[in-house]
Amino acid sequence: MDQGVKTVCPKLVLFAHPRVASAKLGVRFGVVASKKVGNAVVRNRIKSRLREAFRHVRADFEKDALLKDVDLVVVAQIGRAHV
Repeated sequence: MDQGVKTVCPKLVLFAHPRVASAKLGVRFGVVASKKVGNAVVRNRIKSRLREAFRHVRADFEKDALLKDVDLVVVAQIGRAHV
């Protein structure tokens, strides 16, 4: 995985990009939800639930040699309010 990878689902877009091996910071995870998704309460609820879901699978990412040093960004799409 030299370049970044983009995966599109109906409600989410996932971007994964490898980092330089010297960084050794482990997996980094970010969530983006624009105002199109909903008001602040809705956006924060979505981001909170996605971060919590990632916490449950983070150990699996850390064990995988290919995914150990990667940046993940999840972009919530319109209508994602019903997580």
